[in-house]
Formats: sequence, structure tokens, C-alpha cells
Amino acid sequence: MRCCPRNGRRWRRRPKRRGMVLVFAALLLVGLMTICALTVDVGYLCVARAELQRTADAAALAGVSVMQDMADLNSTPNPASVASTSRTVACQYSAWNPCRSVTVVLPRNDANAASGDLVLGHYHSTTGTFDPQDTKYNSAYVRVRRDSVQNGPVSLFVAPVFGYRSVEMSMDAAAYMETDVRGFQIDAGDQATCKLLPFTLQIDLWEARRTNGIDEFAYQAASRTVSRWPDGVFEIDIYPGKVAPGNFGTIDIGNENNATTDISRQIRYGPNADDLSFFPNHIVQLGEDGILTLNGETGISAAIKDDLAAIIGQPRILPLHATMRGNGDTAYFDIVAFVGVTILDVKLTGAMNSKYVKIQPCYTVDGTAIGGGCDGTTSRFVRTPPRLRRIR
Repeated sequence: MRCCPRNGRRWRRRPKRRGMVLVFAALLLVGLMTICALTVDVGYLCVARAELQRTADAAALAGVSVMQDMADLNSTPNPASVASTSRTVACQYSAWNPCRSVTVVLPRNDANAASGDLVLGHYHSTTGTFDPQDTKYNSAYVRVRRDSVQNGPVSLFVAPVFGYRSVEMSMDAAAYMETDVRGFQIDAGDQATCKLLPFTLQIDLWEARRTNGIDEFAYQAASRTVSRWPDGVFEIDIYPGKVAPGNFGTIDIGNENNATTDISRQIRYGPNADDLSFFPNHIVQLGEDGILTLNGETGISAAIKDDLAAIIGQPRILPLHATMRGNGDTAYFDIVAFVGVTILDVKLTGAMNSKYVKIQPCYTVDGTAIGGGCDGTTSRFVRTPPRLRRIR
């Protein structure tokens, strides 16, 4: 007797499909391995792009950081020397930052062609324009490449199976620093200090240092040391430069009722956020008319001799004034520019004619400085730290 299903249909024997799952799994495994392999190539390319961008950033920042025309300290600028040094350093940093273990060679582009991989120029932050023809260098554009022309393309691991052996890529970066400084800003609560000295010098006396030709000291910027021999940079004695009865050019940066201890602190460490809180928006700056009026103090005291001696060889910023009025602590100075200086020697004891505070110009970097000043007139030898920014 044969049994039938309840619905009256007979059971049909299904064909044998042994091994089908294994074949299907093998096909999936091949596809999965291919995707994983391609993922390795994609990840490799992402790392290569990141390293190439790092190389461009490093080269641009390094090239800008050495844009210091030492000959210009005596008003005899040598932009060709600045450009050569900047290109050399930028190319060095490019080589020191390889891309996937390949040294990245950056062409110097000594002709400074606008289409080159290393272009120097002046960036005007107020207008947002980059001028490669302006030799007052403060900016650099860098393009680093890995292609068939420069440094070779990036090789792949698995993609050659599909006909793609390598990929060409390039990354660019630009850096600049403000060289036309108009003031300084420290927000409330910020622990930063600026490098302003609480003294001022008449601008004509500053310019006269070039004709005086006094050169008795040598300043080594790298070590911030001072030696007793000429270095080719002219000096000036800012004391005793009596500009009004009872005043020797000491100024109040902040509270007009400050004490000698405040002057000492500002000399050693620079004005802080509390000092700048006395100015609108915590910014001490030249006005739209190009003038910043500051109140004067009664003079330089022998009590601050040690403070001045403590900063010998350190970069500082000296305000320059065009005119002044009043006497003693009621004197007011019309500040028109800021210059980078360093103190060379100090003597504030003995007879008046034997006292002195000798300085010379030097490049000073201040992170609290703000740009937007007039080209070459509101500041000299003062700049901000280099920063990355798209300039073209």
C-alpha cells in the first residue's frame, strides 16, 4: 500500500545539489578579498595625500619663517638674498618630509614664475591679494607633486590587476606673516603677553641712527646674546633722550596711574590682558589717522636697571612717536609706528652724561600683533608668526 500526501499530490525527489554552497562561498570570498585589497590601495592613497599635504604645509611655513632681510636693518634691503634663503629652506623642509618613504623634491623656481611650484611674494591681508612681483616678501605658495614629471607617481598594490599601476597627485599650501603691524590684542583671560616696551623714541632720532653709524655691539639672534664687537647694524642710545621737562620717553601702556612695579613687569614680561583692558576691545593700536596717543611717565628710574639688563638680547618692540605735548606725567605722545629692537647694554647709575640704554633694530615675532597697517610705515621688523592661509 502506497502512502500519498493528504492533498493528493505525490512527493517528488529533489535533485542533489551537493557543493553548491561551497562554490557560492568561494565566489563571495574572491569578491570580498578583491574589495579588501582595493581598500588597502584606497587607504594607501589617503595616507599618501595626507603626507603630501604635510610636506606642502611644512615647506610653506619654513620658507616664510626665514624671510628676514638682515641688510634691511640698516635700510639697505637685499630681497634677492631673502628669496634665496627662503627657497633653500623651503626645499629642505620638503625633502625632510617624505611621501610614502619617497623624498619629495621641490623645484626652487628661482625665476619666481607664477606657474611654478614655489612662488614667493607679498600677501596683502587687507585686500586678500597675493603679488609675486612685490619683493617685500612675506608669503610663499608651495605645490608638491608626485607625478610623472616630479618625484614619480604613487604606486598601487592590487589595482595593477585591473590595469591601474599608479596614481598621480599634487597638494598645495600657502603661508604668510603680517609685516604691516598696526597694533596688539590680548583678549580677557588670555595669559599671553605682548613685547611692547613702556618707552618711546622720537621717530626722527630713530631714522638718524643710519647717519650716526655707531656700531659697537654684535647681536646673535639665534642665541640671543650680545658681544662687544661690530656686527654691521647701527645702534642708538635712547637714554638720556630728554624730550620734555620731567619726561625721558617713558609711557603708560594701560593704567595711567601705574607704579614702578608695573613698569618693571612690562619690561621683563610685556603688557598683559589687564594692561590692554584699558583700551577698546583689548586692542592697543594706531587709529584711522595713524596715531595712537599714550600718556607719559615721569622718567626712567635706576630701579628698573635690573629689569632692562634682564632682557638684554631679547627681541622687543619699541613705539615711535612723531610729536608730544605736556610735561612729566601729563605728557602725551603721538605714537605713529612700532619697531623691533633688542637692548644691548644698560647703565643707569652715576652722572647723567654717563647713563645710557643702547639698542639696535632686530626682527621681532609677536603672536599678539595684528596686521592691517600701512605698507612699510606703521611697523618695521615686527611680524606675526607664520600661518597657513589660501592666498591664490
